Amino acid sequence: MNLSFTISPLNNFLTDIQKLLPRFLTLALLLGLIAIYWVVRNTLNNFLRKKTKLAKVYATQRFLLTIVTIFLTLFSIVIAFIDNLPVFFGSISVLSAALVFALQDFVSCLFAWLYIELSNQYEVGETVIIASDNRQIFGVVNEIGIFRTKIQEKLGGTSLDYEMPTGRVLTYPNNYIFKHSLTNVTKNHLLISHRFSVVITLETDYKKANRVLEKAVHQTFEQLVKRSDRYFDDNVTDLTNYIPQVYHSIEDSGINFTIWFGCRAGRFRQVLEIYTSNILDAFIAEGVELAYNTLRVIK
Repeated sequence: MNLSFTISPLNNFLTDIQKLLPRFLTLALLLGLIAIYWVVRNTLNNFLRKKTKLAKVYATQRFLLTIVTIFLTLFSIVIAFIDNLPVFFGSISVLSAALVFALQDFVSCLFAWLYIELSNQYEVGETVIIASDNRQIFGVVNEIGIFRTKIQEKLGGTSLDYEMPTGRVLTYPNNYIFKHSLTNVTKNHLLISHRFSVVITLETDYKKANRVLEKAVHQTFEQLVKRSDRYFDDNVTDLTNYIPQVYHSIEDSGINFTIWFGCRAGRFRQVLEIYTSNILDAFIAEGVELAYNTLRVIK
């Protein structure tokens, strides 16, 4: 039996390994240096987090550190295989195809991160809403990572606790925005419409109550307009569409007045407090009685 056919390929394989061994050692050394660099990067990252008060500046610094790290990693690998680039790129192409299939979620998160950064979908400190079929993510962007985004959660819905911070920090993969609807409240919907109700007794003169309520509401609106930079959008000069409207209807417990009003995102509770205080003061001064649940007994 001729063993040359068996030994020859093995010898060729060992010869190729011996030729590539110095490059693998060089690559291992460079990767070790890169690992040290990543440790230094994370240390600087934590230092910047403590020293940098502005979230946007911190995010920019963190982004630049990440880009430099990725560049040095790729540069080191190319230097290690500079003499065998065809073999290197051929191996990389096969490896990349396998990794893309195995790590498709990570790859899509990476591309989603690039999409977020390049198209300026949202930035640190901005309020966003991501809606899906069974839940809604609502809050302020705290950190934009390469694979995940962190949000300081707020309560959504239509309750009086709307926009109240929950204290929780939500983390979701960046590719989540490809699958669900994204709304940047800060950039595109800074002014949001709200409503609240005031119920008076059936015995109260509803026309008088309507006049008192409209006067109080419009005076409050003029008061808020003077601080448009805080309660509205100072870039919007025409606030006609956000002038409060008063409507009324008959309820079981009395006459229900519904007030529609607009305000800046994140200011709902403060603005509602101002409207409520002014309306109560006006009702007390004019003798308008608020309704409450009662039980009437007929003998």
